[in-house]
Amino acid sequence: MKRNNKGQQNTEAPVKKSDASQERKRLSKKSIILSVIAIALILSVIAAVVVAIVSYVKGQTPIDFLNDNLSYYIDIDEKDYKDYTIQINMPKPGETELQHEIIKLLAKKKGSLLHDGKYTTEEPIDAGDKAYIWYTGYELDENGKRTDIPGSSNFWDTKPDEIVVGDSDLVVGFDLALIGKIPADYCKFHKHRMGKVQEGDVVYATVTYVEESGEYYENAEVRIDLGDEDVENKWGMNILDYLQEQSIGFLNSDTTTLYRADNEEALTYIDIQINFVTRDETAPLVFSVEFPYDYRDASLRNKTVYYDVYIDETLEYESAVYNDEFVTETLEIKAEELEGYEGEGAAEKYKSKLMTDLLAKYESNREQEIQNKLWKHLRESVKVKRLPKYEVRSLYDEYYYGYQAQYAGFVNYYDSLDAFICASLEIDSSANWKAVLTSMVEDEVKEKLIFYYILQNENMVPEGEEFDRIYRRELEADFTYYSGKTVDDYLTPGDYEKALSDYEAIIIEQYGKEGYLNSVYYNYAIGLLVDMAKVENIAEL
Repeated sequence: MKRNNKGQQNTEAPVKKSDASQERKRLSKKSIILSVIAIALILSVIAAVVVAIVSYVKGQTPIDFLNDNLSYYIDIDEKDYKDYTIQINMPKPGETELQHEIIKLLAKKKGSLLHDGKYTTEEPIDAGDKAYIWYTGYELDENGKRTDIPGSSNFWDTKPDEIVVGDSDLVVGFDLALIGKIPADYCKFHKHRMGKVQEGDVVYATVTYVEESGEYYENAEVRIDLGDEDVENKWGMNILDYLQEQSIGFLNSDTTTLYRADNEEALTYIDIQINFVTRDETAPLVFSVEFPYDYRDASLRNKTVYYDVYIDETLEYESAVYNDEFVTETLEIKAEELEGYEGEGAAEKYKSKLMTDLLAKYESNREQEIQNKLWKHLRESVKVKRLPKYEVRSLYDEYYYGYQAQYAGFVNYYDSLDAFICASLEIDSSANWKAVLTSMVEDEVKEKLIFYYILQNENMVPEGEEFDRIYRRELEADFTYYSGKTVDDYLTPGDYEKALSDYEAIIIEQYGKEGYLNSVYYNYAIGLLVDMAKVENIAEL
């Protein structure tokens, strides 16, 4: 046993040299790990700060859309803009649209009043006549089953609608269906607002009811034709008995369940008020119209809708007649204006011109519809990682201050700037216009990012002489569109160049150099983007 220097016994366990060495190694390794972790944390903090600084700088400065790396903002794949299908549903204008244009012209050139509409007339309706009509719209399925369209009837109104045939705002085809009809044949339509329902009545009621499926209809305006052989399949067995218990004009809140005749499904009536009934009607004028692709009510676009129409009164005028004399003398169309159009005589040539104009408008609308669908597809396909704050803020301010400047001219028509902006954005005055404007601006900035990204990626940015040629072409096209003049309208090429230069200065002052360049690039490249897609027109399949 070893002793210490003082000769005392050492009671501590001896430390082996190898153990001490291992301990030092462990401490050294731990220090290294801690140092690495500390360095990593410092680097990550530095990286985060750098990213934050870069993001801040990018957010505070404008983008060079032609040269900046736009993948910082959006994530886009080639398949997002290549080899996809755009579907539109746009029938070409035909004879209906052509005749509609003609009766619009005739309606504006009507003669003196023939009778005041206080009596039924046997004279056919013509363009320019004033008609007071009741109408209701509905769809028919392949089995002829009728489904009334909410909001497509004026039967609940207190008086019929007044329209000038050929100059109304009704869907194309409606006015044409009235032309040539004898009002006396379609005029018997009388509302009974008191008494009891009778067999054969057509009942117009406001109803709250529940179907067996659980579908709930609250305060639905319905038309129940008791002369319809299918009425008990639609409205339940013994519907006549149930309605005869009601007094016209009074609300009944007693719950009643009827069962449909064809499948015995329950139909539970909770509230019903019979507003009025009609009886002993003459057969209505029945026709169908095709609603256009861009109709304001999206649920009716491209649909075939049938109408039942009753002609209550008419004011008839001396009618203009569409012929050569009408074209040359009434419309004052000169012969040189009709050169190059097909047909014998001025009337036929002018028809050809009208159809040419309709087709040109159709092609323009078709192009716009395709572009709208293209941007809808791209907005939905492309992932936005972040939006450039500077661009969003600048565009928002541009819109806002533009509305503010415009408001000065409408201050007598709107209660406030907020109300004017809501009207400009076509939203309800109670809506949050700031949120709507922000969303609109963000969509516009997103589209711009997508557009220039594709231009960069596909090397479609024109440069040098090619750009000069494209810029010149766009400038001349804009100048001709707004001024109606071309180089042939000027005495010398120098006069034309001076006018073109003056116009360019006005445009740049109004929109800015960058703003106008954006327009040039867009008009140049949008066709190239459309060419990358497959366009299908359902109306032509």
